[in-house]
Amino acid sequence: QRMRDNGTPPDLVSYTNVATACLRADKPAEALRRLEELERAHAAAVGHTGANGRQAQRLRPNVVAYTIGCLAHAKQGDLVGALLVLRKMRDHGVAPNERTCAAVLECCLKAGRPSKGLELVEEMRASGVREDVVTSTLLLRCHLAAGETVQASRLLDDMEASAVDNILDSQRGKRSRQSTVPNLVTYNAAVAGFAKLGAWGAALNALDRAAARIDWIVRGRIISRGGAARVDLRCEHRRGRRALRHLF
Repeated sequence: QRMRDNGTPPDLVSYTNVATACLRADKPAEALRRLEELERAHAAAVGHTGANGRQAQRLRPNVVAYTIGCLAHAKQGDLVGALLVLRKMRDHGVAPNERTCAAVLECCLKAGRPSKGLELVEEMRASGVREDVVTSTLLLRCHLAAGETVQASRLLDDMEASAVDNILDSQRGKRSRQSTVPNLVTYNAAVAGFAKLGAWGAALNALDRAAARIDWIVRGRIISRGGAARVDLRCEHRRGRRALRHLF
């Protein structure tokens, strides 16, 4: 409002910054109101100067604005709203990216509709959007929420294989593909998901993989701790395995 009072009308960046601040303050409804205000301002500018006018271009919602809308609906668990935003952005010629898809996948999980998330990933791949570690981890959770343990195990294998592919690409002087190398969030999701389904062997396997990967990071990055980090890690790993075995 202060910008308007000083004769400086807000633009796209202004609206998206405010909407982002609302999300960080856990106020998704307010973020959506700001985005609706952006759309009204853009429509008014188009009516006044045409779609190619300078003011209309400054207010045209982009992938960032639409992704914020998907995130806001995801925070509310509103899958219908998130899918409507996704459709709207496509109708306006704005292609979703991996962050947009991640937001909608999160919404699918919160709404208890993992199968819808799996459909979304297929659409994403068909449109040329590449997965990253975030979308791949959410896809893993969708497989597990849908009870698809075989597909989840295969996806985890593929994610780990991408680390080798990236190294080989680097050695050949090729540009590395978008990384889907699993991180701790990925492994935690795998362990929890497999255990919830009673797939104890797969859960233990995921725990072992996580320990091996962390130990590799420790060796490479925290040598100054003189091995203490590895000892701590192995203790935690043994406790985790005992806890899972106790559930058999």
